[in-house]
Amino acid sequence: MTIANELMNLNLLFQNSLFRIPDYQRGYAWEKEQLEDFWEDLERLEEDKNHYMGLLTLKPLTDKDKLQKVLTTDDIWQTGKGFHFKVYHVIDGQQRLTTAIILINQLIAHFRNNHQDKIYSVPLETIVNKYLYAVKMDETKAISCVFGYAPDDPSYDCLRFEIFKCAGKPSNNQKIETCYTKNLKKAADFFDKRIDQLHKREGIDGVADLYDKLVEHLKFNIHEINDELDEYISFETMNNRGKRLSNLELLKNRLIYLTTLFDDTYSDEERNDLRNKINRTWKEIYYWLGKPLKSRYVSDDDFLRQHWIIRYKIPARKSGELMDFFMKGIFSSKKLKQSKDGTKSEEQSDYDDIKDYVTSLHDFAEFYYYTYYPEDSALPDVDKRLLESLMPASGQLRLGQFRPLLMVVLYKDKNLVASDLDRHKFFVAMERLIFIHSLQKSTRSDFGGFSYANAQNLYENKISLNEITKDLESRADSDANKSVKEFIDKLNESFDKKEGGYYKFREFLRHVLFEYECELADENGIKKIHDVKELFRSDWGDSVSVEHIFPQTPIDYWNKIFDFDEEQKYILKNSLGNLLLLSQKINASLQNFAYPVKVARYKNNSHSAIEVAQNQQWTAAEILNRSKKLVEFIDKRWTLKLTDAQKKSLIYLDLND
Repeated sequence: MTIANELMNLNLLFQNSLFRIPDYQRGYAWEKEQLEDFWEDLERLEEDKNHYMGLLTLKPLTDKDKLQKVLTTDDIWQTGKGFHFKVYHVIDGQQRLTTAIILINQLIAHFRNNHQDKIYSVPLETIVNKYLYAVKMDETKAISCVFGYAPDDPSYDCLRFEIFKCAGKPSNNQKIETCYTKNLKKAADFFDKRIDQLHKREGIDGVADLYDKLVEHLKFNIHEINDELDEYISFETMNNRGKRLSNLELLKNRLIYLTTLFDDTYSDEERNDLRNKINRTWKEIYYWLGKPLKSRYVSDDDFLRQHWIIRYKIPARKSGELMDFFMKGIFSSKKLKQSKDGTKSEEQSDYDDIKDYVTSLHDFAEFYYYTYYPEDSALPDVDKRLLESLMPASGQLRLGQFRPLLMVVLYKDKNLVASDLDRHKFFVAMERLIFIHSLQKSTRSDFGGFSYANAQNLYENKISLNEITKDLESRADSDANKSVKEFIDKLNESFDKKEGGYYKFREFLRHVLFEYECELADENGIKKIHDVKELFRSDWGDSVSVEHIFPQTPIDYWNKIFDFDEEQKYILKNSLGNLLLLSQKINASLQNFAYPVKVARYKNNSHSAIEVAQNQQWTAAEILNRSKKLVEFIDKRWTLKLTDAQKKSLIYLDLND
């Protein structure tokens, strides 16, 4: 079959064709929002009407060397003698096509689970062979996927073994999870639920009708490109429908495209080596960026931006400026020096510049990941915990401004020597300055500039880590008193305007109470119920909350104990000493129960909760005592050198009034 520029449904598209995702594209990025849109478009499609799915751009692969790189030994038999399968790279449209294939797979599974062996009159095995995979009928029983990824991509094994459930073992004998493989499985689960709901409403015939819409009435505008260079240009100028291409994807394609422009002073081997290096580097980058299975988002565009700050000394403002710098500047085809001979201007880039830049990107990907997941690094536990304490509150505490500097520090210390006190002192000083600045009403205008400049200078060995640490300590010392005064002003305003008192400052509370929890964990005499990291390190919005011990909506039990007017009760409820860091699940279960009921739960929770549970009762006196203790902890932990008047203002309780 020859695919031309025409509208085509999946039934025609998958006639004797194999489809593969090229090595320069990211994995499956669609999430619930895009899946909902896809499902609704399909379900609402009227009988015998068609739905336009947009452009699907394909590149036929005919060169035997290219086919060997794209196909495995299990695949190649379908292109041999007696078979007429053509192999295509999916240049644009992989997200939509992948989604359609997953839905077909889940529909087949649904029919099998309901003891059906056909959809209408078409046997399920025929549908499997056409859209999913085929089995070679000889002693090898080789299984060839009709649609898939590059063989060394974790998504290849996920689609083949976990979605399609083919026989055999993963290509590398181990299961590798990435955010892209997670998205594939989420899509399968999403469609399973929707299909079950459809079956309950319309029966098995309604499910069959959906399959008919999917393969017969979704129309793609098929564009087949033949010129080799056009493959890269086409990818660069297209946007994924439903989710745009990232800057990192566009840059990779541009660099691969540039490798095709070098003149014959560069050998084919040199050009191929550079392209292979680019492919290996992006594979490594996407490994690290796709590794998180937790809720903290690791952005490919942000990684590109942070590396740009470190390497090119340009203030990071808008994403568009960054891409103009790359695409219209150093990596534009017009400014590429294509020959080995002669000199080049400062504005030009050449083979070595591209190679050097790609190497640098490769080296930093791992350390960018560690700035989000320090617990996965080889840092000593004390440093992991210190960095981890910044993760949940990074928005207010502004770790993001320090991310380039932190990346360089980790990069410079590739061996991560556990006894490196200089690095630990830097972490302590960085966290202290971030905390002190978080107390201010507004941050200093040069805060980001200071961090970026030091990241660049440390990267180029123009400054030592000790010098940066001393600068951080000096800035923190000079800013501490001003920051405390500003925080006290904000605290007074919060109480005066009934905005929640201390409870208004959630990020501050989480950071302070987390650090207090860690100190208690280090002390003797308190039984350790939960490991600090396991209890508090996951996404704070989902797993950790701030509990009012004396509840916000008290029952009669509490009103008898706290015999104060409403103003005094409000202050007591929202005082520092009345607030406790707990898992959200336990917090929700406690509600406004009496203290003895809460104590029963506190005794099996965090160190802080256990400490509170040691009190026989919970009255205004206990709140005052705990407030004093926490203010003393804050003063000591961040070396604030608080005056007695400042301590009194932070305690914000005077039971004699």
